[in-house]
Amino acid sequence: MVSLLREDQRDTITSYLMPFVVKFCRCSSGQGTYIVTTEEESQHMLDAVHRYRERGGIDVQVSEFIHSKRPHYGVNFFVGHGSSQPRFLGATEQIVTKNGVWVGGIIDYQVQEDLERCLRDTIAAVARTLQQSSYVGWVGIDVIFDHNDRPLVVDLNARIAAGIGIVLFSKHFLSVGLLFAQMETITFYGPASEIYDAVSAGIESGRVIVTLSAEVTETESVASVVFGARDREDLSVVRDWIRDQLSPCN
Repeated sequence: MVSLLREDQRDTITSYLMPFVVKFCRCSSGQGTYIVTTEEESQHMLDAVHRYRERGGIDVQVSEFIHSKRPHYGVNFFVGHGSSQPRFLGATEQIVTKNGVWVGGIIDYQVQEDLERCLRDTIAAVARTLQQSSYVGWVGIDVIFDHNDRPLVVDLNARIAAGIGIVLFSKHFLSVGLLFAQMETITFYGPASEIYDAVSAGIESGRVIVTLSAEVTETESVASVVFGARDREDLSVVRDWIRDQLSPCN
């Protein structure tokens, strides 16, 4: 942790060897996270740190940049009272932009048992820490695997995480033979209710579930959509179909 209240510590941010990661402590959905690999990105990060400090930010986290060959997972579980064992709910592959902003997730229902086994110790360690603070409830952690295949927690959300939808819809999608599911946030023009007519065929077939739709401006709306598929290739087909159905709205 680097204090922004101490000038000598602020100067240490630029002393780290690239690549490294700077993360603001008051942020969400990947915003406020800066992957620094070039001088240009370093300057962009420092400008953001300056604005963050002016808005009341008092410290930032500086981390090693881990090159991971495996997907970046969002892991959902539930922490109970006292020393009770946490309940694993599911792990989703996170979809992020090049700038590190979360835009959705993919779940492979076939590998959930394997992921639970390899993440069991990590989940238990996080749960013990939360239980010491008397926390009970939903938990979402972001996990990456280093070059030794060791799971590392890079984010902790003591709340319901955004990717929980595709985890909780597992029984529905598996009951109709769909082994994969994806969650995506889609922006389109027109009223929020337009999406229900646009993807009605997918909704009726059980392949598409609209979990949220809202109007963000007078002309623009946003929707959170969950859709199931037989395999990864089929996921792309369904995703493109949804976008095509909404293209008249755009």
